[in-house]
Amino acid sequence: MKIRIATMIGVVGMASGLAHAGPIFLDQIMRTSDAVPGVAGATWFTSTSGFQAPTIDNNGMVSFRGRMNNDGTVVTATSNDEGYFFGGPGSVSLMVREGVSATPDNSNSGGPGAIVTTFQTNSLSTSPNGNLWLGGTGTGGTITSSGTNSDNRFIWTGPAGSLALTARQRQTAPGTAGAVFSSAPDSTSGSMNRMNNAGQTLVNSSFTANVGDTGAVGTNDSGMYVMSPTGATLIMRRGDDAGLGGGEQHNSIGTAFLNGSGQVMQIGGLKVTGSVTTSNDGIMNFWNGSSLTTFAREGGATGVGDLTYPVSTSTLFPIFSTGRQSLNNNGVGIFFPAGSLAGTGVTTTNDTAVFAYDSSSSTTSIFKREGDSAPGVAGAALNSFSINDFNINNNNKVAWAGTLVQDALAGITAANDSGLWLSDVSGASDSLIVQEGMAVPGITDAFFGTPQNVVMNNQNQILFVSTMTGAGVTTASDRSLWAWDPVEGLMLVCREGDSYFGLTASGFNQNLSANGEGGNNALSDAGWASFTINGATGTNQGIVVRTMIPAPGALALLGLGGLLTARRRR
Repeated sequence: MKIRIATMIGVVGMASGLAHAGPIFLDQIMRTSDAVPGVAGATWFTSTSGFQAPTIDNNGMVSFRGRMNNDGTVVTATSNDEGYFFGGPGSVSLMVREGVSATPDNSNSGGPGAIVTTFQTNSLSTSPNGNLWLGGTGTGGTITSSGTNSDNRFIWTGPAGSLALTARQRQTAPGTAGAVFSSAPDSTSGSMNRMNNAGQTLVNSSFTANVGDTGAVGTNDSGMYVMSPTGATLIMRRGDDAGLGGGEQHNSIGTAFLNGSGQVMQIGGLKVTGSVTTSNDGIMNFWNGSSLTTFAREGGATGVGDLTYPVSTSTLFPIFSTGRQSLNNNGVGIFFPAGSLAGTGVTTTNDTAVFAYDSSSSTTSIFKREGDSAPGVAGAALNSFSINDFNINNNNKVAWAGTLVQDALAGITAANDSGLWLSDVSGASDSLIVQEGMAVPGITDAFFGTPQNVVMNNQNQILFVSTMTGAGVTTASDRSLWAWDPVEGLMLVCREGDSYFGLTASGFNQNLSANGEGGNNALSDAGWASFTINGATGTNQGIVVRTMIPAPGALALLGLGGLLTARRRR
């Protein structure tokens, strides 16, 4: 409670000096003029790469990667100029610094003398209850850093301050006959860096044979796991029978999504052999916690009328793709087949669609299809979909962006042919959030551009970016970050050219990746959001901030602290 009260007082105290006119109040977490926590004498690197896009949990705690200046004394090289930091306003602490800090869970990660040498991603991943994901390499202690027995790559997960070893290069690969991880889990892929509240994460690694291995490692040299510091489950291995009845084998292991029950939706590929060709090797898989099912296949039946999925002869790009948050805790996922559908009544005006898969009933349905009426835009039809900006949450709500067919009769031109909507996954209960060309509230002669970088939480709150147009904006003030709340509606969060804590914003950056609980790393289910604000070249040019959506008024904060704390948790 003391933390909550202190936070609210901090917000009110800052608000009186805030120069921009939006209804959002910001907390300053860290700025480039501040001292670097845990590194006495160090200063922050003053460029847009000083702070990476932060994550935030339901308690409003922010995690971010920060870079320090190489001063030749405290910071001496790129090998010790970065660290991961965690905390809230006035209470940020250093978790791990490369080249200096001992490896997390040191007893299992190299022992005495072992230190972290590099980080494997720019951004952490955070679960709503505060579990973190961190990947890195190490040296010293008992770590072997080179050669065929190299074991210096790690994945650590858990709460800040008590990260535990989840996976390590050369550890025995669970579910195999003694094979070992030949690399660390795939820690460079954003799709793998998802944490759920149970402390689980996705692990994708290649295998190699170990001494005494009785299982051949050749065409079955990689696999995907659901893992935590206390256990691992192999959900698929390259070369395994795909269970399709014709001897088909799993081959490629692609983008995957984890939910709070440890279920997984994954893009995959079959080995091209026998009846499998480059025109039917693309698949979508679902792991229900005990078995793996292929629910969609390139060129196969969709389960919707006589529609069949597209085919492709390309071996470079998978036929299926997914959005940033494509699986919820109900086991419902959304996916997009690239190319043209086939079937009765299919023309070039309706041959693409976004599909939904419900694992509880093993059924597939069309969420939205090209040519459908555009919700909230009279006479307009849907044209294409921005699949990266699709997000499904635990309420079976989908925040999605797309374009409209340009049509003079409907008044749709290049100036207003895109939009952002919120819909039930069934395709019903559609709400138009914003359409390109709509007047921007509170800014004279300004109009929304194409919505992009869309994220959503489990309160149906949405963050998105728009590059505005109109006489009221310039190239120095056109990019803006917006929040939408089901009750409060649209709220301006940040805008280029506005002043924040004495800094004129030249840009901002939010984390776009999902967590493992149907939500997003940048917008927690409690309504906390976090992002960075960049200023002009020079000093004091970067700030890590957080905000609460929707933000109560300053007077209410002063008098109704306890009540507002409850309201914020709604």
